[in-house]
Amino acid sequence: IYGLAAYDYQRDNVRAKRAWFHFDDEIICLGAAISCTGDSPLYQSINQCHGKSEVLASEESHSQILPKGQHSLPKARWVLHDSVGYYFPENNSVQVRNDVQTGAWRDINDTPFYSDKPLNLNVFSIWIDLGKQARNKSYHYLVLPGISAESLKSYQNPVAVLRNDSTLQAVRHTQLNMIQAAYYQAGTLKIGNEMTLAVNQPVLLMVKTEPKSLALSLSNSRNKTLTVEVSVNGNYTCANCTWSAQDKMTRVSVLLPSGER
Repeated sequence: IYGLAAYDYQRDNVRAKRAWFHFDDEIICLGAAISCTGDSPLYQSINQCHGKSEVLASEESHSQILPKGQHSLPKARWVLHDSVGYYFPENNSVQVRNDVQTGAWRDINDTPFYSDKPLNLNVFSIWIDLGKQARNKSYHYLVLPGISAESLKSYQNPVAVLRNDSTLQAVRHTQLNMIQAAYYQAGTLKIGNEMTLAVNQPVLLMVKTEPKSLALSLSNSRNKTLTVEVSVNGNYTCANCTWSAQDKMTRVSVLLPSGER
């Protein structure tokens, strides 16, 4: 029903921790510890697709239809195109291009199989400019599929970012009582005075809280057999649970398969 994906990105001279948290109505996109040692500008592409509708954008409390061309939105609140909303809780600086672009398939596929005939098509692009020589950059935005302009204007974000750094990216959906976390190493996540979640291995973790129970979902993104110990405050019982009265924590041992056949 819900999903979580994480990407420990290391390619050429770019490093980044990236995670996507999927709920009923929104996808939360986090980036952290982003660095680039090269001199070229670094962009986080949010989307690029065929232009299919007008582009409506809001900066702070003012919204407008963007004319054709490229636009810099230094305090973007949201952008809407083709019933997909892009929401920026921190009023980020965002770049938008809504214009005709020219190119040929041969440009990116240098074989005779692909045509070298130029194509002219309307293209919608939206991205975050992370600049040159990026050091420890981050981003945070939401994708809202199937939303109207009216709903976007009154949208209330129900997802809080708990951590967004090089070791842990985590969010909490307040309406669903769900926590999703990408641990890049063993560590502890504290949610105020309510909950403590600790793991002894890098793992992807989802926790849905009920009045008297917890539902845990775990995944090992390295696709190897792994035993993970999850520690959570409170006294819970299960087949692989161990209660510690000393620190008032329940430890759950979970064996994850390798996925190999």
